[in-house]
Formats: sequence, C-alpha cells, structure tokens
Amino acid sequence: MRCSHRFRQSEKFDDSVPQCFCHYRHVNYKPDIYDLVCREVQQKRGDTVIKAMEEANVSAIVYPTWDNPPRLIGDLNTPAGDNSQTLSPGTGFPAITVPMGFVRGEFPSGMTFFGSAWSESALIKLAYSYEQAANHRRPPASTPPFK
Repeated sequence: MRCSHRFRQSEKFDDSVPQCFCHYRHVNYKPDIYDLVCREVQQKRGDTVIKAMEEANVSAIVYPTWDNPPRLIGDLNTPAGDNSQTLSPGTGFPAITVPMGFVRGEFPSGMTFFGSAWSESALIKLAYSYEQAANHRRPPASTPPFK
C-alpha cells in the first residue's frame, strides 16, 4: 500500500514507517483489544524482570543508556544502540539516567538506573549518590558560565 500521508511527504522516516502508520489507519483497528494485549504483555515482562531481580537479590539494574558511541550526523553505517527504550517502557517501571563520562572525550554518555514499580525514591537516591561521587557532569564548552 502506497501512502501520500504527510509522514511520507516529509521523507524523515524509513520507507516502512509511513506505510505502517497508513496501514493501521486503514485496517479494522480495535484500540480496546490492542490496549488490552499491550497491557498484558507489559505485565508479563514486568513479572519476568521482578522475578530475575529477586533471584539476583538486587534492588536496581544499572546499564549504559547507549550500547555504542553516538553516530556522527549522516553516519548510517556504524551501529546504533539505544538501551533506554528497552526495560522501562517495556515494563512500565521507573528508570533514571545520569552522566557517566564521555566518549571520544567530548560526547556525554549516560548510565541508567532501573527499578521495580514504585521504586522512584530509591532510584533517585542511587542515581544522586553516583552522580555526586563520580562528578562526570561538565558544562558544554559553548555555554558561558553563570555569573
């Protein structure tokens, strides 16, 4: 199915993306059933993660926000690797990201603290403690200091 929708015209997406948008606009889409299935899948993922965290006796999972260094503009050959779209959105559980250093000396990289449902206060304490101890935050060179 070809689509003349504005997504297609913008040319900002891979060819498959606007086709998906248009396909779902035209098929017999049942939002109530779709939402129910999504909630069930999210619940199963959450249960699996909680079980793994309990078995490992951990209160948080810590991982780099990205697997790979950032790409240069226009570079589509090096691997991408956004981890922030994995655990938290897939389970509905909270996560917080803090600076963990720099890649190639200039590109900031982040560390994500992920926890179980309703663990925001514990995650904030962990993330804040790490951020204060590591002291990786630095202002961009292009930003003048506050006076």
